[in-house]
Amino acid sequence: TVMVGVAIAVPEDGSPVAFGYGNISVEVPSAILESLGAPGVAVMGLLPATSALFNLLNSSEGGMQSDILSLDLFANGTAVKDLAEPIQLTLVSDGSQPATCAYLDEETKTWSTAGVSLVSVQNGTIICATRHLSIFGAILKSAFAALACSNAAAIFSEQGLRSLGSRLWIFEWSAILNWITLLLGVSLMAKARKADR
Repeated sequence: TVMVGVAIAVPEDGSPVAFGYGNISVEVPSAILESLGAPGVAVMGLLPATSALFNLLNSSEGGMQSDILSLDLFANGTAVKDLAEPIQLTLVSDGSQPATCAYLDEETKTWSTAGVSLVSVQNGTIICATRHLSIFGAILKSAFAALACSNAAAIFSEQGLRSLGSRLWIFEWSAILNWITLLLGVSLMAKARKADR
């Protein structure tokens, strides 16, 4: 893991401030810095895709296509939360599969694309825009689509597990058909095993 702190101030020419490390860069519009009323400090944490921790995090979510970037901005010792204008993040992937920008939602502990937009993708360089600061990365589009379409989060949530025990769903027609299919499959496997002997 790499941590980088950068002192940033409003440039005289009003141009955006750009900083980065390795193949990741951040561009902050000067209007954001002007609104802070004081020079700021940007703190950037980078978790390279080659690190063991990255592999551990990626094994549970799957589909990460870039290094993971943590970004915070401080002015007068206070963390800046919401930004008046979007900042741009440049991430690099291997470009072998289509990826999109995502951030780690700290409440749900899952990757989300809400509030992060994909500006462009070219030759494995992914440019994202966001108005909030968090932990960012590029995730496979297909992996995110599978997560977004999945009901697993709702089913295995506390409320979902409570609803399993709250009514007698086991006696509904769809459940009965499911039980019959399960029993038929088990009996056919038992017959096949007996026939193999």
